[in-house]
Amino acid sequence: MEKQTGQRPGDLDGVDPPESLFYLWGWFCQLHGQRSGNGFGPNGISFSELDAWGRLTDTALTPFDVDTLIALDRAYLESHAKSQQDKN
Repeated sequence: MEKQTGQRPGDLDGVDPPESLFYLWGWFCQLHGQRSGNGFGPNGISFSELDAWGRLTDTALTPFDVDTLIALDRAYLESHAKSQQDKN
C-alpha cells in the first residue's frame, strides 16, 4: 500500500510477528501474487485456492495456517477497501 499510495497506513504500524511465523507471510505473499480480481477490486483467497496451492507446492497446511492466511487476506482486503474509500 505504501508503495502504491506514497502513504503508510497506520494499520501497518504494529508489533512484529514472531520469527517462527514468518513462513506464513511468505506463503501469503505467494498466494497474493496470484490473486484474481473482479473488475471492482481484488477477490479474496478462497479455500479451494489454498487447497490447490498447498497441493502444487507440496505444503501441508494446518488449520492454524489456514486460519492465519485467511485472517491476513481479510486484513489486506479491508485495508484495500479503506484505501479506495479514502481516494473518493
